[in-house]
Amino acid sequence: MNNSATITIRLFALLREIVGQDQLTFLWHDGLTVAELKQSLLQTYPELEPQFKAIMMARNGSYCKETQLLQPNDEIAFIPPVSGG
Repeated sequence: MNNSATITIRLFALLREIVGQDQLTFLWHDGLTVAELKQSLLQTYPELEPQFKAIMMARNGSYCKETQLLQPNDEIAFIPPVSGG
C-alpha cells in the first residue's frame, strides 16, 4: 500500500479563519473515518470545538456522515453553520 497517500481537508468561513488556511493535508491510512479526521483536527486546533458541534461534512462533493470510511486522495470539506440576516 502507498504510504504517502493523503486526504485533503477543506475549511470554510470561521473554520478557515481559526486555522489560518483553507486547506490542510492529512496522511491516509486504512480504516480512516471522517470522525477520526475531526478528532485529529480538534487535537491540533481545540478552538474549533464549538464550531464542530453543528458542522456539515462532505466527501468529494457529497455530504457524508462521521462514520464514512475514507479512501486515498479523498477531499473532505468541513462546513460550519451559516447564519443569515
